[in-house]
Amino acid sequence: WLHEVVFEEEREYVQHIKRRRLDVVCVSDWHVEESCAFYGDNYPIQRIYNPVPDAYFEHGPAEKYDPHKLIWLSSPHKGLDLALDLFAKLRQASGLPFQFHVYNPGYIPIPGLDEPGVVYHGTTPFDRVMVEIKDALCVFHPSLWYETFCFVAAEANCLGIPVAGYARAALTETAQNGAYLKEPGDEAGIVANVLDWSKKGRPRVTGNSAFKLSTVLPQWKALLKL
Repeated sequence: WLHEVVFEEEREYVQHIKRRRLDVVCVSDWHVEESCAFYGDNYPIQRIYNPVPDAYFEHGPAEKYDPHKLIWLSSPHKGLDLALDLFAKLRQASGLPFQFHVYNPGYIPIPGLDEPGVVYHGTTPFDRVMVEIKDALCVFHPSLWYETFCFVAAEANCLGIPVAGYARAALTETAQNGAYLKEPGDEAGIVANVLDWSKKGRPRVTGNSAFKLSTVLPQWKALLKL
């Protein structure tokens, strides 16, 4: 069950999987394409999306939200430095009181942040995060990381929160089906999105039912013959 992009260093590992004739499960269609190119054609690779609890699809968007509240929910190594740099440019150019609320899953530490407008929450329990972010304008994710799924996008969309980021890797599947994403490196496009949403209202996004646990679980049962 793969969650990361495969690398050249794993060639021997791949051969071991082939010798054992193991099935490979990827977490998005993009991930399948990448893995097929690496493992070779006619190899048993299939896609089963990562599951999001059904309960999150019942939340819906918040009636009121803060037009200046941006959030970061990913591990810092996925491009937090790029996000902080672009946030500083956004805040300075707009003159608006944007705040960037940074959460950390916790497996890679952040020593602390003291940049203007940045609110560092640190490692926060998931259930509390989902409550605290409901009034956010968007997930601010100008990352060049190759996401194979991106739970952050799938979960935020369930709360009606769009993702301001780049159309790269699986984000085109999991972040509002690719809507509103910009070409990699188009910082001006991301800034324009944020300013437009802040002024006119965030776009309507919803959770993708293909990610529901009740949809995903039967696929695993079929694979495992349960």
